[in-house]
Amino acid sequence: MKKLMFLFAAALMMAACSNEEIATNDDVQYVSELKLNFGGGDTRVVATPSAAGLKFAWAEGDEIEVYQNRENYSFKGIYQYDATAGSFTLSSGNAMTVGTEYFAVMKPSNKLTVENVGTANVQVKLELDRYVSLKKLPLISDVFTADASGTIATMHHLVGMVEIPVKLNSSATITEITSFSIYGGTNIGGEFIATPIGPNYYKEVSSGDHTAYITDGPYTLNTSTATSVFIPVLPGTYDAALNYRYTKDDNSSVSSQVSLGNITVERGKITKVDETTVNPN
Repeated sequence: MKKLMFLFAAALMMAACSNEEIATNDDVQYVSELKLNFGGGDTRVVATPSAAGLKFAWAEGDEIEVYQNRENYSFKGIYQYDATAGSFTLSSGNAMTVGTEYFAVMKPSNKLTVENVGTANVQVKLELDRYVSLKKLPLISDVFTADASGTIATMHHLVGMVEIPVKLNSSATITEITSFSIYGGTNIGGEFIATPIGPNYYKEVSSGDHTAYITDGPYTLNTSTATSVFIPVLPGTYDAALNYRYTKDDNSSVSSQVSLGNITVERGKITKVDETTVNPN
């Protein structure tokens, strides 16, 4: 089994023309699919823009790992995104062979593995747990054939995002929250399986967890303006609750919970819930 790390870095697509300028953007929004281009020319988003009207492209230095043969995988090489060329070029390993089928996954985390399962198609496993952060979401490509004139493939997100606007209750005495997580009462996080064959890139949960985590804290909150917290979650419908952890003046760590109600999460999309108030004391 070859362990992989995955990284997703988003950049704002500033214009719709072929030579658009790409600028880094700190706003966190995600779309379902991003196109790969190995032959030069613009590598661009193929999904509908998010609710905020933003489109995203690959960022300089983003890396993918390419595998050959979806039925009996073989690692080929690491390709790195060149923003100037608008394409992915080989940085280590072996180049693809024209006419041969491949698939790609994001690089780099020891939480993402590629393996064979009997004579079935290759399966990609991801453990979605407290080590997954906002910019480390898993992607897998469809199966594509290397082409001498320029190989193109599409990468797909495997999980969804829940956006929770959070602010402090007027009676709160503590302003800093160490971490947030979502409790779903069922397999909202944990280990799941995907294959490089669509349309169901997310296949099944193999080892579930009732909680999905985010580690991009600490968060400093206030009583007037909500701060959005983004948590990656497996696709599904959940009766969910927001867990939040904070440290009191005596250095004791406290965990509390507030209901989010019923939420439905789709692969590659953002589910935004109603504004939530927390009361750390």
